[in-house]
Amino acid sequence: MKSLCILASVLALAGGVGAVANAAPDDVGPATTTLGQVGKVFVTVDPASDHLNGDIQAHNNAIEAQNQAAQAAYQAQLAALAQENQAQQDAYTAALAAHDAKVAADMAAWRAQVRACEGGDTAQCAH
Repeated sequence: MKSLCILASVLALAGGVGAVANAAPDDVGPATTTLGQVGKVFVTVDPASDHLNGDIQAHNNAIEAQNQAAQAAYQAQLAALAQENQAQQDAYTAALAAHDAKVAADMAAWRAQVRACEGGDTAQCAH
């Protein structure tokens, strides 16, 4: 990896040329000495910075892997809960249908009993 060494203060003292700390990629290169122009940053190789950047990248990669594993576990948990909720909904729907069928059967039996009572079968009449 390459590290950026900002030489703004040196350039400023050497000739009034400044450097931009957050230089865009097209601003990276040899410093210019033209007065009034924003100086560019130097790109150098620094083994200590490269090692530190490598450690940071490895740490970030480990965190990303943990985040992806946690996201996968969360998605699996959501899927399991969705299945459980669907099973509960299906059980409720089945129980409700059974209840409605029993109510309809009880109502039909009661109406038949009322018709029989009204038809003269007193044994079917409520006492």
